[in-house]
Amino acid sequence: MADLDERIAQELTYLVGHGAPFSDEELAGLEGPLTITCPRSIEGLERCRNLRTLSLFAGDFETLAPLRTMTQLERLQIACSRLTSLDGIGALAALQHLEVNFTLCRDAGPLAGPRPSVGMWLVGNPWDDASWARLSARPGTVLSPEGHWRLTRRLCDEGVALVYGAIEGRRRALIRPGVGLEYMVDLAELDESEVERALAAWQPGGDAELFFDELERPRPVETARPERFWQRLS
Repeated sequence: MADLDERIAQELTYLVGHGAPFSDEELAGLEGPLTITCPRSIEGLERCRNLRTLSLFAGDFETLAPLRTMTQLERLQIACSRLTSLDGIGALAALQHLEVNFTLCRDAGPLAGPRPSVGMWLVGNPWDDASWARLSARPGTVLSPEGHWRLTRRLCDEGVALVYGAIEGRRRALIRPGVGLEYMVDLAELDESEVERALAAWQPGGDAELFFDELERPRPVETARPERFWQRLS
């Protein structure tokens, strides 16, 4: 049996009414809502097989495999996480609403599984071309504007783990997903040519880091980035 991530154990302690260990019967009896912030892993969540609402925020998990058992799950929200694979999401037979926002997912193939009636918010992800085309044609799906998607895709193609999009359709944000979540909000519209110039000067793995300065201009920075321009999840 997988050890539960510390953040998951904390939330389950609140729902169950006592600390770990938890019995299979106790976890199977939970319907939620369950909200977990900054999980490094979601292994062990499969024991919560009767959850109906689950939110995962700013996590380092890359797969949804542990959720395959959640056949009663109706609402799933994932945001600002280092998720790279949606495999297994088709097993969520009761799903009614799905949000996958500001992650590192490229392949939307697994989203062909959920019923067409499932509402989807899929903003700020570096979808591959085929996925973008398929999702754009799907009714009831909310995506980033094409320009935002292309910038996110370009950044991720160059190995820059930054994603770009609009929060609530209005506030443009640049996000470094994961447990060490960093973000800039209320940005001006980024200019693709400026991003290209910054990428041309940036060397992955070197001393410089791609950074967006106080004027919201992308540029490589040779020293540690000024923290005052970034906000961190505490």
